[in-house]
Parts: sequence; C-alpha cells; structure tokens
Amino acid sequence: MSGHQSLRDWVLDHPKLAGFTAAIALAVTFSPRVSPMASWVSIVIAAIFAIAMLFGVSEKAKLGKLFPWIASFVTLSLLVGFGLWLTGQKSELAPDLKWSFGIAHVGEIQRPDNKPIVQGGSTILVMGTVSNAGGMPSTVKSWRLSVRLPDERQVRNTDLVIFRNATEVVSGIDAEHAQTLDFKKDYFPDITVNEPILPGHSRPGFVIFALRGVPKERIRVGTVVTLCFNDVRDEKYCFDLPFSQQFHEMQSIPGLSH
Repeated sequence: MSGHQSLRDWVLDHPKLAGFTAAIALAVTFSPRVSPMASWVSIVIAAIFAIAMLFGVSEKAKLGKLFPWIASFVTLSLLVGFGLWLTGQKSELAPDLKWSFGIAHVGEIQRPDNKPIVQGGSTILVMGTVSNAGGMPSTVKSWRLSVRLPDERQVRNTDLVIFRNATEVVSGIDAEHAQTLDFKKDYFPDITVNEPILPGHSRPGFVIFALRGVPKERIRVGTVVTLCFNDVRDEKYCFDLPFSQQFHEMQSIPGLSH
C-alpha cells in the first residue's frame, strides 16, 4: 500500500469490502426464495467483514479507540434490521398451500376378510381440497393428523394409512348417500407426492388415518382434528376442523385390497 494512497482508495481497494458486498448479495439471493437460514449466515459473514473493515479504517485514520466499537454497534443494528426485513418478505415464487375441508368420516374400515384395519381403534377419513395460491408449483407430503377429544386435554396422534393395492373406497352416511373414491386418482399421499400442484390450481381428494385405542363412539361433536402437511420446501401447514355438521359415521368399506 502506497503511503500516498487516500483513505477512500484504501477502503475501495480493500478485499474486505469485496467480501462484505458479496455476502450481502448472497443474502438477497437466498432469501426468501431458497433459505432464510442461508440469508442469515450470509449476513453474519457480511458483519464480520464490516467490523474488520471498521477497525482497519479506525487504525489508519487514527479515529480513536471508541470509534470502531460504536461504528460496529451501529453496523450490526443495521444488518440485523436488514436481515429481519429480508427474511420476512414473502417470495412471489414460493408456494402457498391452502386447505379446504370437505367432510370427515369416522368409522371402521374393513378388509375383504371383514377384519378392521385398526383393532380396538377407529379410522378417520378426511375429504377436502388442496390449492396453491403461491407462485411456485409444489408437491404435498408428510400428511399427518392429530385429534383432541372433547373430554380430553391431550392431543392424540394418528397413523397415516397406506394402501398398497387398493383401487376404490366407498364412504357415506348410508347407502343412499354413499360416495365412491378412487385411490389411484384421489388419495392425497399418493397423488400429491409426485405430481406438483401448479400455481392457481387445486386438487380434491381424501386421506385416511388410524386412531388407535379410541373407539369410534368417542369421536363425537366437539372433537377437533388438526391436519398438517408440508410443501416442496418442507414448509409446514396446519388446519383445524372442529367436528360439527361436517362429521359423519363411516360405513364399512369392503374391497380395499382388490
């Protein structure tokens, strides 16, 4: 470094300034499209470069011992504010999944041999529609359901029911109102894990969960079920459904293994 180099030229030519600029650019690139965590890591790296630069400027310009500490505090405050603003923005390219509950059926699903799938428990079939209000196609995965009974404070978790060879399921209040659901076309855990929902589109379907140790008679009006799933970025979505008029007893369902 030349003895005649000005402070401005020294700062502009310093590699720490390039490092600071690159880290800020990475933070903007990562968030919120890819990863807010990656943005914060980039901001921390930018802060390190900035503080090192401030101490160097203070030493070169002989600004005193307090200057780098005060300037560092101000810089950190600005970077934290920038990070909060940046990671709080919602990317137009991110998916935004919505769930609309249809009808929840509770009962005992039976195999062709007339044995229930859940011994000493009950089965919950949830029908509804998943829509994508965001700007990015998304698969839907990690389907799960929790149940809070009206006479309990604890939340009970259920097991997702996986059907290997099922073709269709018949569900309804009675024979007159029975509805046939197609596993190949309508079963959410299968159709949404590989086929993304496009922005502005929706997909109806159903999903079945097993609640062990709770007979169907205990699942009555006042029960609250919480349905959760994740999008392609592994972002979690949860929706509550209090059982009221949307709750019906499920009839026995033959032929699940055909």
